[in-house]
Amino acid sequence: MSEFARYVATIALAASLSACAMSDVETSARFGPDVSSQFPKIKDLNSLVISREVKSLGLCMGLCVVYSVEIHGDGTIIYNSDFGALASGMHRARISQGAVRKLFERARKFEYQNFLGHNLYEALIPEDAYVVESSIAYDGRYVAFGGYELAEALDEVADTARWTSGNDRTAASLKAEGWDFSRVDETNLEMLVMGARTGNTKLVRAFLDEGFPVSGEAGAAGCRAITASIEGPNWARLEPSRSELSRELSRRDSIVQMLVAAGAPAQRKANKCDALIEAAYAGALGPVRSLLRTHPDVNAKDSAGDTALMKAAAAWVPENIDRTDYPGVIRMLMAAGARDKQQVTAALAKAAENRNAPLVRFLLTAGADPNVIAGHPSTGR
Repeated sequence: MSEFARYVATIALAASLSACAMSDVETSARFGPDVSSQFPKIKDLNSLVISREVKSLGLCMGLCVVYSVEIHGDGTIIYNSDFGALASGMHRARISQGAVRKLFERARKFEYQNFLGHNLYEALIPEDAYVVESSIAYDGRYVAFGGYELAEALDEVADTARWTSGNDRTAASLKAEGWDFSRVDETNLEMLVMGARTGNTKLVRAFLDEGFPVSGEAGAAGCRAITASIEGPNWARLEPSRSELSRELSRRDSIVQMLVAAGAPAQRKANKCDALIEAAYAGALGPVRSLLRTHPDVNAKDSAGDTALMKAAAAWVPENIDRTDYPGVIRMLMAAGARDKQQVTAALAKAAENRNAPLVRFLLTAGADPNVIAGHPSTGR
């Protein structure tokens, strides 16, 4: 079965489950108590548990965050994620009981169905490739929710973004838990890499200030974090204005500088990590400049045999010429030593394939072998 067929089948299954669940709701509404008695005021706040769970249908392609979160009546927040979150595993936090009560009262304004005893209803809501389940339990009652209002309100009050995607409060929250930031393990190293990918300079700065490792034994993760900060957006396909892109590039460059200053290596050959090649391929002049200050091997090759200069020449095409700075990147790389004739000639071949006349002319003046562009009259020779 193809991936598309699997996707359609899975969504159809989720939709049918939702239909069955809604049938139960309609039956309960027809024969159960009236709405005013279905969601009465709470008697014992400490009995309250408001929960949300996001389950993958197996077709997230690595993009879903699978997690559960509970807010208890005493203000305790319990969060757990098995897949996709910046901060995986179980985490705890607290909010005031006043905030809990406000959330509960807010929830009472939504449309629910009430079930007593063990007659529990789970709302299955297909959304792309995952399912959301939300519920409220209190005073011996169980109230299941069939929409997104509660789920969104719960995420907002619990601030689950600090764990799922990371924000300005992530480091402080982890520190309050007693998190060991200096520990060199997969959880910490992946958290650093994912944090760098967000482009959130405050988050990365806080991680580094708390002691996240980026060098030595953790050097591979440090290099990957640099690469992740550069790869974050797909530069060639961005749609923002030049000024917006410039600000985004500036943030990314700031992260590269932070990581480099903390000791993260620009290249890690043993781990097949080369942040300079990635920066050149992205046409990101600021990061290229920052990485060159660490004196990396500008002639290093990736697994395909391409150097940073060759990658930049291949990526500089008419569609992205106004959204990146490939001319500046190429000049900077050549000034740093990427000037041997074989490499420059290989870059010329890539420029000719892209019909990039300005780059062809520039590389010819830099000493590239003109014979390589025979048969490419559109390059402007």
